[in-house]
Amino acid sequence: MRKLYLTGALFASALAVAGCNKAATTNNAAAPAASNAAAPAAPAAPGNAAGGTEGAAPAAGQQNFNLVNNTGHTVVTLNVSASNQNSWGEDILGRDTLANGETAQITFPHGETECNFDIRATYDDGGTTDARGINLCQVATVTLTAN
Repeated sequence: MRKLYLTGALFASALAVAGCNKAATTNNAAAPAASNAAAPAAPAAPGNAAGGTEGAAPAAGQQNFNLVNNTGHTVVTLNVSASNQNSWGEDILGRDTLANGETAQITFPHGETECNFDIRATYDDGGTTDARGINLCQVATVTLTAN
């Protein structure tokens, strides 16, 4: 299992969000955005509860999750950003890729308090999948699946 650490833009977003003191919601449905027909389906967010209470700030690192690639494609870029941000964070895979059947552990910086995140995977065929509003305080595993 690979470990990936979110840094840079996400950390800056976390600092900005930390001052907002907004109550968390419990929407953990992954709704896909319009995507290329060859792209795999939106990620499924199984109910692996990692704890968390609506309205309460999560413990640091509680948003960490495992990303499972069951698409039949290789994930070449992966962007994760807080749902209240207007742009995607940097590619957290860097030069790495996530092959079909592999799992990556996504780890957030200490002190992150946001729960709802958007995830974008880009595949080796150029297709993308966007999952919006995933409550990572309650979901411990996000699985990318094929159409």
